[in-house]
Amino acid sequence: MIKRPSNLGWRRWLYTRVSIVAIALVALLLGRAGWQVFWKQRLVINDRAQVESELSALMAREQKLRAEIDLLKSESGLEGKIREKFSVVKEGEKVIAIVARDKATTSTTTAERRSWWPF
Repeated sequence: MIKRPSNLGWRRWLYTRVSIVAIALVALLLGRAGWQVFWKQRLVINDRAQVESELSALMAREQKLRAEIDLLKSESGLEGKIREKFSVVKEGEKVIAIVARDKATTSTTTAERRSWWPF
């Protein structure tokens, strides 16, 4: 009589339907967890790119504001900003208001004169 090795018992158990279903379930759960990690990584990469673009925009704005602050520290820069913002003049200065012609009204009157309709 041929004696079978003792390690064949686990092979029989491994090929049963219950063990195959259990192995498939574990593989499915591990695959799902890996997939979720992959998508979270993609979201983090997209969020990082967005944050980096916001950071560069904020740094540019900071430089602009620092330049404006440096301008306002000088007397001429402060005076220019006040004149721009509030439309004021110093004592003794005079203001000349220049009004441009309204081209829309002149063009409509000529268009009305050249109408093909006699009435």
